[in-house]
Amino acid sequence: VPAVRIMLVGPLGTEKGAIAKAVTDWNESNGNPRKVHVLNLQAELPPKPPVVVPEDQGQEAEEPEEREWTEEEAEGLVLDLKRRLNGPELKAKHVILEGEPLSELFTTALLKHSLHPQLVFFFSMGEESCVSRIYGSKAYPAYPRPHRLPFYPFLDPFKQRKELRALKNLGVVAPNPNPRDEEGKPIEPKPSKEDLFAAAQAAEEQVRAKVLERLAREIAPILRR
Repeated sequence: VPAVRIMLVGPLGTEKGAIAKAVTDWNESNGNPRKVHVLNLQAELPPKPPVVVPEDQGQEAEEPEEREWTEEEAEGLVLDLKRRLNGPELKAKHVILEGEPLSELFTTALLKHSLHPQLVFFFSMGEESCVSRIYGSKAYPAYPRPHRLPFYPFLDPFKQRKELRALKNLGVVAPNPNPRDEEGKPIEPKPSKEDLFAAAQAAEEQVRAKVLERLAREIAPILRR
């Protein structure tokens, strides 16, 4: 069975590296003999050529101008990556390439030299895309948003019922500013703002861990093929 090549593409902050690590850890913990290696796209295919700093020419020296890769240079970097993937270190391993979206120049070169992955996951920071692509649909959110929660220190029980149900389905207790006992009577004293904020942060970390675990579980079986 040939090794699998998976690409995780998205802007900074979309947890690509964390997901790649979760898949790698899951693969190792399940005793898969074929190892997983993670490569960063920007390290292998830098967006810009390195800036050459000219020698000191006094105060009149101009700032070096940034330039773009030429088509030949981009193909050369892609061929270097292809040789590395086909080399003895990585040929028998599953490889996850994670990073920010590539330019059309690199994408064209990758396709030209048949270096496209078997599977690509695109990640977006837009709220609608995050909910629909990664954390479920708004109609039935299998995943609530795991970070940068806009409702600190607690969820609105009237406006955010779907998020509350989603948290309950995940087994995460949402911070409650008006807790009641089993008889429905208010519990006194009510939690302070500091207590609610700390509870919201704890819930956020639980959701993040569960989302990463589920995504890793969905991706990892592909590596067994």
